[in-house]
Amino acid sequence: YAAFEKAVADLQKAADDENKRLAAEAAANGQPPPEVTVTPAPSPAPDLRFVVHLSDQLAFDYELSPDGHSVSYLDQEFVEGEIMNRAYVADLIQATAAPLPATGLAPGHHLRPLWHPDGRITVGLLPSAGGPGVLALIAGDGTQFSYLPQPASGFDEPRSWAPDGSWLAVAHFAGSSLANRGAASLQLVASTGQRLTVSESADNVSEDSVIGWVTIESPAGGETPASE
Repeated sequence: YAAFEKAVADLQKAADDENKRLAAEAAANGQPPPEVTVTPAPSPAPDLRFVVHLSDQLAFDYELSPDGHSVSYLDQEFVEGEIMNRAYVADLIQATAAPLPATGLAPGHHLRPLWHPDGRITVGLLPSAGGPGVLALIAGDGTQFSYLPQPASGFDEPRSWAPDGSWLAVAHFAGSSLANRGAASLQLVASTGQRLTVSESADNVSEDSVIGWVTIESPAGGETPASE
């Protein structure tokens, strides 16, 4: 809450300083003072409270768990002298945050942890030793994990699970590193082995590329999940 109050005060001071500068500039030019801009101060809810400290570094790619009790995200750590992205989980009930247990996973960058509908966490992994990336599906306590079908080359960044867990939408990059992502495409990956390309040469494969999932009735009367 103290950080929130400071941010509001900083915004108000910046607005006041700008108003003073404009007034001084108008007076110097013999013009009437400009209309003063008043920046409304946000009003936090009375029950606003601090929940959990997530990171001292740059944390990003947050997602709330299906039960609403946890948040997955990426944090940055020094690993053998290199800054690496690591998947973390914050428990909103216990007010704790810790790295996602992932014993047995190869070292490398973690990419956008996502919650599977059954409560497991999907993490894209870009191996530091080279080679194609992998998609790991990890139990919340880290005791078990499995891999989804991996691409022949490049790497996948998870985007959105279908509500029934049948397909995972991913941003696929043809490159070999975060600094050299290469050509991008939006693809769907199934645990049964299928991989479908939705769009190639995508200009925008960030998280807003997948708005959500809809159910489309097939001609035979069945239902087919589709990303949009």
